[in-house]
Amino acid sequence: MLDQTRMPVVDGLRQHQETLSLHVPGHKNGRVPAPGLDWWSAAAAWDLTEVEGLDDLHAPHGMIQAAQELLADLYGAKRSWFLVNGSTAGNQAAIRAAVAPGRCVLVQRSCHQSVLDALELAGAEVVWLEPDREAATGIPLGVSADVLTAALRAHPEAEAVHLTSPSYEGYVTPLRLHAALCRRHDVTLIVDEAHGAHLLPGSREAFPEGAVEAGADLVVQSAHKMLPALTQGAWLHGVSDRVEPDRVQRMLRAAQTSSPSYLLLASLDSARAYAAAFTEWKALAAAAARDALMPTELGGYRRDPLKWTVRTDEVQAVTAGLRRAGLYPELTGAAHVTMTLPLHVAEAVRTADVLTRQELLEKAGASLVTPTVPWRKPVLSPAEAARLPVEEVDRHQAPGRTAAVDWIPYPPGIPLFTSGEEVTEAHMAQAAALEQQGVRVKGAGARVRVFRDHE
Repeated sequence: MLDQTRMPVVDGLRQHQETLSLHVPGHKNGRVPAPGLDWWSAAAAWDLTEVEGLDDLHAPHGMIQAAQELLADLYGAKRSWFLVNGSTAGNQAAIRAAVAPGRCVLVQRSCHQSVLDALELAGAEVVWLEPDREAATGIPLGVSADVLTAALRAHPEAEAVHLTSPSYEGYVTPLRLHAALCRRHDVTLIVDEAHGAHLLPGSREAFPEGAVEAGADLVVQSAHKMLPALTQGAWLHGVSDRVEPDRVQRMLRAAQTSSPSYLLLASLDSARAYAAAFTEWKALAAAAARDALMPTELGGYRRDPLKWTVRTDEVQAVTAGLRRAGLYPELTGAAHVTMTLPLHVAEAVRTADVLTRQELLEKAGASLVTPTVPWRKPVLSPAEAARLPVEEVDRHQAPGRTAAVDWIPYPPGIPLFTSGEEVTEAHMAQAAALEQQGVRVKGAGARVRVFRDHE
């Protein structure tokens, strides 16, 4: 293993702290003040640009390349890329690099909204794979190997499979069999592991196995979600040779800004070093253990110890109580609340103790349900949808019609339905239940946009 204590980007930026800027950005290394921002000068001094010695994210050959090599070495990938536009950019680049326009990709239906945009940008034809769910809350767990096996047999034209693991609530799919299935059928396995950047090879004794180690081909991780990185900081791992690295680099250039923030790059370099140095996995898992949470394992899906999900019929009361105490949960659903603990033993102990004192966590049973319809195609392909006129109908008239809009609860950003899918009574019931608990459903309203000629 390479020397993981090194931080090439951090060290490179530190050497430029006292230079006089004759280039962008306009704050001139923080010397031009920003009213009201007390922290400005210290932070902006690190917000540099691609001057000599500071490398180029889109054609790295110096300190960024060295930092990415350290990242790949830590996770056991063949190549890794820093992302400054979050996992959104990683999903877009991975799908566009792996799937030719008009070709088929099998996608876990409980994917993030960024995957929908990636599919549209790629011009891909999608087949939705329905995940297993927890019965009482309806939270998605993951796509079973049985569903994937059947879908691959039914759709030999598929070029890629896109899965999401961990789920927003922290349940991790055991992906080794999925990876083997994809290799057997000669398709690329892409995993959106946005919530699993901490699932390192060294953590396996106390935490679930991550997608890189399980053998996925391309793995997207949001470093900012579970590691100490700035928001938008993420990375993408190329684990195999199935997708040409130069093509991935080209798609990343299209998905990301040409003026990346060096604050984000430095935070990614530092977060990688932090993760590499962390060894207290057993102590961390023990600090996060509580009896009142959803099960640690459900139907083969293992819960990340740092994700606290509780079932409750009083979501609003629970979240209001937490907020009165200055605590803001990660996610509120119709029948559950999810909280995220830090990758730091002392902070995890302190946070867990504060949450436990709220006396809001009640133990409840949980069970797994498998999908009755394991996969399906949208009513309309993106190409068909682009040619059809749209109208609005009252919400109660929408079931049975084909949506021309996405309804997306946020968080977690998993669509209830998407453009081109048939709207159902169940979708409307889900939306009503979420809205009753105060969850914002983006795109939702009293009227629904539907395609006029597809009734």
